[in-house]
Amino acid sequence: MHTKTFPQTPWRPITDLEFRVLLVQLPGAGETRRGRPHKNLRRTLDAIFWIAAGRARWRDLPPELGSGTSAHRMLCRWADAGVLPRLLQALVNPNLPCLNPIGYWVCRAFRRMSRRLPDAALALAQQLGLADAWPARVIRLKDPNLSTAAKTEALAAQQRLPEVRRAVARHAQDQPEPLPPDAAASALLRLVTRAHALASHWARRWRRAETSNRYCWRLK
Repeated sequence: MHTKTFPQTPWRPITDLEFRVLLVQLPGAGETRRGRPHKNLRRTLDAIFWIAAGRARWRDLPPELGSGTSAHRMLCRWADAGVLPRLLQALVNPNLPCLNPIGYWVCRAFRRMSRRLPDAALALAQQLGLADAWPARVIRLKDPNLSTAAKTEALAAQQRLPEVRRAVARHAQDQPEPLPPDAAASALLRLVTRAHALASHWARRWRRAETSNRYCWRLK
């Protein structure tokens, strides 16, 4: 998988060009819950990127960048409205190279909301190869292709379920009478007892082998 990472740059206020490009990618995102325009959207963006550029908490936000609660609420609103995936798509757009200097901040803001975002948004970040936006290592992420294949196999198995039931019924008719419950329980108990005895036997031999510094395959 081809991955793309951005340099980890220290925080700075966004430029006029970056703000204009972000406004195009955030249609309606600058409005409050009641539909009114946000008072200072640029300061809110600076606050979100200040948090994303480091590992500070929202309550550690400097006073000149506004309230950390308001910035966090706006970021959550963007995550629910599907704004953050649009920002990731803008980062890989070759026609928008002006967003590359703040690409790391955008990815880290996306990562902050990974628990709130749907699986489709996380799969998009994985498909775009933006490693800075992944909430974990790639080996621990969900494979969207594997999930689709598993869903297809589950649907196919569900369609074959009546046929499997008929085959099981025919097989049960051909089998002899099952053992009584007491006999079956006794046979199972003897099997478990035998397995436990074998495990204890080999555990003792293994301890003796460790004591005499011999390898397990040399036991006789």
